[in-house]
Amino acid sequence: MRSERRRIWNGLLFAVLFTLLAFVSVGCAGDTYTVCPGGGCDYTIIQAAIDNATVGDTIEVWSGTYYENVNVNKQLILRGVNTGGGKPVVDAGGNGYPIRLLIANGITVDGFTAINASGGYAGILVLSSNNIITNNTASNNEYGIFLDVSNSNSLTGNTASNSSNYGICLYNSCNNNLTGNIANSNNNSGIYMYYSSNNNTLTGNTADSNYWYGIYLYSSSNNSLTGNTVDSNNDCGISVYASSNNNTLTDNIASNNSNGIYLSFSSNNNSLTGNAVNSNTYRGIYLYSSSNNTLSNNTANSNNEFGIYLESSSNNTLAGNTASNNSIRGIYLYSSSNDNTLTGNTASDNNNHGIRLHDLCNNNTLTGNIASNNGYGIILEYSSNNTLSNNTAHSNNYRGIHLYNSSTNLIYNNYFNNTQNAYDNGLNIWNITQTPGINVIGGSSLGGNYWSDYNGEDTNDDGFGDTAVPYKSSGKIVNGGDWLPLVKAEEPIFDTGEGSYPSISGTFTGTITPSRNLTVSTLYTYSCTGTGGHTKSFNLYENDTLRATGVWSGYQGDWHNITFSEVTLLKDHEYRYVIVTGSYPQIIHAESKDVTGGTITFEEFVDVNGKQHEGWIPAIRLS
Repeated sequence: MRSERRRIWNGLLFAVLFTLLAFVSVGCAGDTYTVCPGGGCDYTIIQAAIDNATVGDTIEVWSGTYYENVNVNKQLILRGVNTGGGKPVVDAGGNGYPIRLLIANGITVDGFTAINASGGYAGILVLSSNNIITNNTASNNEYGIFLDVSNSNSLTGNTASNSSNYGICLYNSCNNNLTGNIANSNNNSGIYMYYSSNNNTLTGNTADSNYWYGIYLYSSSNNSLTGNTVDSNNDCGISVYASSNNNTLTDNIASNNSNGIYLSFSSNNNSLTGNAVNSNTYRGIYLYSSSNNTLSNNTANSNNEFGIYLESSSNNTLAGNTASNNSIRGIYLYSSSNDNTLTGNTASDNNNHGIRLHDLCNNNTLTGNIASNNGYGIILEYSSNNTLSNNTAHSNNYRGIHLYNSSTNLIYNNYFNNTQNAYDNGLNIWNITQTPGINVIGGSSLGGNYWSDYNGEDTNDDGFGDTAVPYKSSGKIVNGGDWLPLVKAEEPIFDTGEGSYPSISGTFTGTITPSRNLTVSTLYTYSCTGTGGHTKSFNLYENDTLRATGVWSGYQGDWHNITFSEVTLLKDHEYRYVIVTGSYPQIIHAESKDVTGGTITFEEFVDVNGKQHEGWIPAIRLS
């Protein structure tokens, strides 16, 4: 009896479960209802279809204009269908919201035009989360699309334009994804994020011709902006404002605005990488009272007044940026102190200054920057305790570096080649003590700077000019100067230069004495015009020890050269050469000659016929 009851009970339980599964299956699939304004569909009013639908249903709204307020309060798919008259239009007629998503999550709104919300209202208002808003147009509203404490939504391919306030607004919302939307010609801003932090992602959106900002972040942190275009007629392309921190701006275009990208009022720890900020009326990238930001590989070119501008900002890193062809300055720091670092930036072809530090810009570091073809390359005014090293200032019209009322700056290991290299009326330091390290012209020690107008000598081959007083760059450095000006090493060659007739092949012997250490592996022979003058064999000895040897390989390739195993010839050491020539090499008719890289002397020459000649030296180059 007990087992029979168990069988009956199990059967009933199975039947109930099967019925529930069947019901859930039907509910998940959902039903589809149609709406059209002129009849012939399931409904003529969108709200009526919504009210009668159940969770998971799809409502297809055909082309036409619907004068109503649509409130979606359950999980539905609301899809506009172009039946020949364009997207269906929801017109609020100046009374409330055209479309409003209320408490239910997971709603889809696709393919509508929402217009004429009343003052303070949005074309599409989103109050729930996990919704999909795609391919809609919201125009002529106070706000186009408004997310209010609404998270994890996807906004894709929408157009929000001609709003009297913002095109797309995120208020206290996070984890939203905005991709490929257009927010143009709004009376305030295109896309506005207000207290909206944590993983909002804006990718590939366009926000042009808005009265104030293309994209505006207010107290919004930890968001990502990638590949957006704010390329026309905004007062500011992208504004990161009021403690908007830890945002990432990558590969955006912010050009042809009043200002390109603007970080202000304690917007810290943001990363700007690979953005293009060109042809803005005032500033390409502007940091005001913002710190610990990283600007790398951005392009601020072509007719900004200022390419990159830092004001009252500290601890920022500028690396690998290009700021060129701007109407006033490439990179400008104003009243910005304490560990701003400029590394590997290029500031060229700017009308006034390449890089300028002005008014209490103290304790900053400039390393490896290039400032060329500007009015002034690098200029410091009323700025102290900065370190400038390994920078290049060349071909600037007035001065390479200009220091005015600025003191205790350390300037060393820089390369200056300009009409006038330097001016300094303060008390600055132009070299460090000699220190091992590769310097800006490839030498093996650090010390001072390279000056194109320095004409001194380096008689002891230490890589520095022999100067009894500090070098003042043609008198433009008023106080102090460079005690260790860098001197380019002579080319590591031994070159007699060309010789002359009469000439004949034979065997030369003599000595060469380098004036500096030379590492060589090739012997070149100067030949008489129209002949095949060359060296057939070459031997070089030091104290009867063979140091180098080579044999001609015939008329093939660069046959004027003999290549041999690399050897280092030491300064002031004497080496005996034995050179056997063929055809008609050029001859230096002298007993001895000072040449590039040292001295060469004659010992003996016996021509191919066995005749001896006095004072015949082969015209050669060792390199």
